[in-house]
Amino acid sequence: MHSNPGKKIPSEILWAEIKRKGGRVLVGTLLIYIFSIYLPNIYGIQLTINAGFFVVLIAIFLDYLRVNFQMPFPVYTFFSMRPAERVGLFGSTLAAIGCLLVLAFFDFDIAWAAIAMYLYGDAFAGIAGIQYGKIKIYNGKSLEGSLAMFVVSAIVGFVFLNNIFLIVGMAFFATLIEMFVTQISDDLVLPLYTAFSGQLLAVALGLRLPIKGFTPALIIWLILILALIVFFGPLALYRKLRK
Repeated sequence: MHSNPGKKIPSEILWAEIKRKGGRVLVGTLLIYIFSIYLPNIYGIQLTINAGFFVVLIAIFLDYLRVNFQMPFPVYTFFSMRPAERVGLFGSTLAAIGCLLVLAFFDFDIAWAAIAMYLYGDAFAGIAGIQYGKIKIYNGKSLEGSLAMFVVSAIVGFVFLNNIFLIVGMAFFATLIEMFVTQISDDLVLPLYTAFSGQLLAVALGLRLPIKGFTPALIIWLILILALIVFFGPLALYRKLRK
């Protein structure tokens, strides 16, 4: 039998994911150190956020040159772009936008915890899901990948936060978001909504002062999360049993 040259075998898919996620983790770890420790200690939080804004502008401009003028940037091809990224914003650019919004609108420690959960949790979830994922639970996402997402997110949460309930809660929300967000880029959604959930949870736990509008927002957010769990969970199981 002849193999289809256009079809990737599992080992190729795994290697592409390792390059994509591994490269992002290496670069992201360096940026976390620069923007969460080095720059804030020297210039303060606000100037650090301003520096992040310029990084986002540069990333968007590079994507503009790449897509509109077909200018080659080897770093993009090495990190194994997905098809949608070849004609639009690179995933890391969307992640940079999401992280900048998180740093601008949420408490600094909660923001960095959410960013770290996205960076490391999503990377390990993707690799574990490809290599070990056997039990599919929703839209191709595996139980093994989701467990990796939760465990890694909880571990990195302790680097930035010291309340176990807040850490576990954020890790849980990050896992749910990573599981259910499939049709749009989780590079933008995951850090943003994880931080949003963490800020609301911190207010609910009495760890942070209430922000005007957060109490009704917390109620609505919890209702939406419960609706996702109650409705989509059994629906996915029902569809799986019918196949």
